[in-house]
Amino acid sequence: MTASAGPALKQLHEEFGDRVAFVSMYVREAHPGENYPQAETFEEKLEHARAYKERDGILDETEGEYAYVARPYTFVLRPDLTIHKVYDGWFFVGRPTLEELRQDLREIMGSRSDYHYEAHNTPEAKKIRIPQQEWANGVPPLGANGLEVAQGVVRSFDLDAGNGEIESGASENGVFFNFTAIPGEGYRTLRAGTPVRFELVENASGPTARNVQEDGG
Repeated sequence: MTASAGPALKQLHEEFGDRVAFVSMYVREAHPGENYPQAETFEEKLEHARAYKERDGILDETEGEYAYVARPYTFVLRPDLTIHKVYDGWFFVGRPTLEELRQDLREIMGSRSDYHYEAHNTPEAKKIRIPQQEWANGVPPLGANGLEVAQGVVRSFDLDAGNGEIESGASENGVFFNFTAIPGEGYRTLRAGTPVRFELVENASGPTARNVQEDGG
């Protein structure tokens, strides 16, 4: 990775970092793998390059200063670190564009089971990620739907993930909530230490909160 790639990678991370793992690899030199120790002499390096060429065929065979030097490739990795796509970055000519990398990340995310809307349009998912339509007519009274009402204090809220936890007597391990459980529009947050009242929902993974409202006393 070169310094010039920094701004583009930062922009991609801001757009997709909460759903795709980014891995930066700094390589001292190209060699066939852990079965080949790092070369100490030019002759050993040349031998490694020949072995690399025979194994993967990714050495430049043109004449000149780059002859038989490992070509700079860009690897797009899936979350399990398998290769999604390889770009031939032949000396800065074939490097992927920002839009190509965006498309690759969309394809990778599209393979996730939780990427598409249908994955969240289930009764269980709606207990945690509350549809915007729930709050279309304003903030409903707590407990009007028959759910138990509890109170507590926001223990933490992750701005990047949009998830928080409430410390409450209703659960020894805390009560999870997603930002969509806070009535309103757009992206909503709550500061740690904020007293709240909420409706308690039991799920297979543990208690969660919905209709989370600041407790003004």
